[in-house]
Amino acid sequence: MTRVVRLNRMRSFLLGGIIVVVAFIYIIEHVYDSCGGRAFAEALCKQFEEGNVDGVLCWDLCRRKTLQLRSCIYDSDGYRLFYNGNYYLKVLESRLKSFPVNLDGAFSKPGVGVDVKEFRQMVGHFVDVKLGAGSHDEVIKDLVDAADVNRDSRVSLAEAKSLWALLKHNEFFMLSMLRGVQHVPSLGGFCGDMYAVQAVDYTPLYTRPAEGWRGTLFSAFRSWGWMNWNYRGKLAVGLLEFVSEIYHHRSSGMVLICDVSEKAFGYGDNYDLMVVKVNALRPRNELALLIENRPCSSDADCRYLSDCVFRCGVERNTCSADLVWPNLLQICRLLHEFLRPNVPRVVRAELFLLLDRCSNLNSTSPRLEMDHALVSNELRSLLWRYVSDYVS
Repeated sequence: MTRVVRLNRMRSFLLGGIIVVVAFIYIIEHVYDSCGGRAFAEALCKQFEEGNVDGVLCWDLCRRKTLQLRSCIYDSDGYRLFYNGNYYLKVLESRLKSFPVNLDGAFSKPGVGVDVKEFRQMVGHFVDVKLGAGSHDEVIKDLVDAADVNRDSRVSLAEAKSLWALLKHNEFFMLSMLRGVQHVPSLGGFCGDMYAVQAVDYTPLYTRPAEGWRGTLFSAFRSWGWMNWNYRGKLAVGLLEFVSEIYHHRSSGMVLICDVSEKAFGYGDNYDLMVVKVNALRPRNELALLIENRPCSSDADCRYLSDCVFRCGVERNTCSADLVWPNLLQICRLLHEFLRPNVPRVVRAELFLLLDRCSNLNSTSPRLEMDHALVSNELRSLLWRYVSDYVS
């Protein structure tokens, strides 16, 4: 009898423990909203039901309930990223700081009465400021078409408000403009100004040694840790292709890479290059407007992020719209470090000759465009000629 009682007590204790664990998990998932995702979803769905925003993700989030904003990570650009299959849903962190989340007034433009023609003009003016003088009809059409969620060839007020809010996100604008470019992540859907970006889990090109004795020790063993040189050559070709692509992208003018570091680019299982820091891409015209006439005493005062540096005009002590160095020059300096270890003897001399030529490009030269194209093409041709037999 005593044994039966003990067994019953053990079963009761085990059952009670299971109930406590299940209740704890339920509380964590349904009550404790550590990322603020559920509160944000409720506020965003309120805007959707009131007809202020629209988007494919609104239907998944608010009507079908197939989309949930649970676990998140933070990035350095002020966003929270909610994982959803092959995409990250990106929400401005500032949207989630207040409780309860209040999005009233966040989607006020364009106002009632603005027709499609006027909205297209709004978008056109925004694009002209970003990209400068020129014909940007293709970019404008792509953006307005993206707003037409239900593909009825009309843009509703809710769709227009969502696109207008999204355009304030540099990453969304750049990925829209560079849609179809091989080496950038793809955009998914959106709801209001929450948008989906392809989740890229990429390894940085390489690891730079730390300073001090640890760096010295690391450098001594570093050559053993480099990936096969043929794969590095393939990645270098991808990087050069990307720089050439954005040098004059369609009718969009020049796009600058303002972070040319080993962590700004990465690669996946097939050693295909991917731009990791999309927010470091900026149209040159937009940056020139931002920097020009800023007070300065040296070029360092005319810097945006780490690698977009404009000249300081010493006569007036104000920043000019002239770049100190072109992007390709900085890319070649990066490649010099990336390709140097264990470089095959058959390409060594010609490769470093071309990289040195590239590293001395003069941004004020009247021949810059021709020199840029020539050295880029020669580098790609040399590298691909060598690695194409070894990589796919």
